[in-house]
Formats: sequence, C-alpha cells, structure tokens
Amino acid sequence: MAWLTCVLTVLLSTQAAATSLGPALKAHGLQPISPPTPAIDFELPTLRGSQIKLSDTSGRWVVLTFFATWCGPCMAEMPSLQEFQKQHHERGVDVLAISGDASPAPVMQLVRERNLTFPILMDPQSRVASQYKATSIPVAYLISPAGELTAIARGARDWSKMGRLVDALLQAQ
Repeated sequence: MAWLTCVLTVLLSTQAAATSLGPALKAHGLQPISPPTPAIDFELPTLRGSQIKLSDTSGRWVVLTFFATWCGPCMAEMPSLQEFQKQHHERGVDVLAISGDASPAPVMQLVRERNLTFPILMDPQSRVASQYKATSIPVAYLISPAGELTAIARGARDWSKMGRLVDALLQAQ
C-alpha cells in the first residue's frame, strides 16, 4: 500500500507542476499538453554515427525539435536554439533536434556553418516524426525530467528569449 501512496504522490505532484506551468508556457507561445503524457522513447543515429535515446536525457528538461534543412522557418530558428542550448544546458535543459533530411550531408553543412553544438539526430524515414505526429515543421515538444510531454510549440520562434520560461520550469520540478 505504501508504494501506491508514493505513485499517487508523484502523479499528483507532476500534474500540479504542469498546471502551474500553464501560464508560463502560454506566455512564451507554447501550448500546454494537459494532462502531460509519456514521451515515446526512441533511438536514432547522430551525425557522428553514435546513437542517442530520448531516455538518455532522463532527469532533464528537453526541447525536442523536428526540422529539415530545406525548411526556411526551421533554418531561421536554428541560431536561437543554439543560443538556448548555450544559456540553459548547464541549468538542466537540453535541445535535441531531429532532422527529416534524406541525407546527412546538408545537415553536416548546417552544423558547420551555424556552429551548432546540440545533438542532431537523423530520421530520414520520419519514423520518430510520425510517432510524435510532427506533420509540419518546425515543431518542438517540451519534455519534463519525468519523461512527459508537457507542451508543444508549432512554428518557428526565438528560443533565446525563453529565460523566464526556463526559470518557471526549474521551479516546477
């Protein structure tokens, strides 16, 4: 019976945190996902040939973004995602980008030209994009340290101006 009490406490505290985040999410142009739902774990190759699983980021907030190099709004958003990663990685927030490009060559060129340091994963068959219903790009999902989809951001935005949102996320933990 004690385990049930623990599980209920965790579930209720997660729901309360998500509810308290609603105004901060909306103020930054993100649509809350209520109730939060478990993020689908996946494993994809990086540009360097290693593999990354979403579950590798457990315990951290994650901005999971889907993009392609041929997408103008996606390319406009990349510098702000890099700045976001630079500003908030040490605070416990990560960016994971998933490219739907058929070939890694244009993605490698993008990384070199824009000096991107966050992990970029390749999903040329859009397997993970389909699982996440990422039918238009750019689209980003905010995933909690507990591995739950907390919000969705459709369309490009300036992620470098999300400092107050990150403050709210870290306070809600």
